Amino acid sequence: MLTDIDRLSRCLDALDDAQRSCLLLSFYEGYSNQELADHLGLPLGTVKARIRRGLVRLRQCLEAGR
Repeated sequence: MLTDIDRLSRCLDALDDAQRSCLLLSFYEGYSNQELADHLGLPLGTVKARIRRGLVRLRQCLEAGR
């Protein structure tokens, strides 16, 4: 049986690279959305969309694994 950490890791791996990097930098490194946009050289709206879409996909993946 998979642990919660294993499930989270598997679901993070299923995200595309752009969504995964935005989520990890935001939640694990503590970047604000604006800091992340500046760091990646992207518009703020793009960063927000990647985070939102990544969270939706992450939630769907985690719920499917229940």
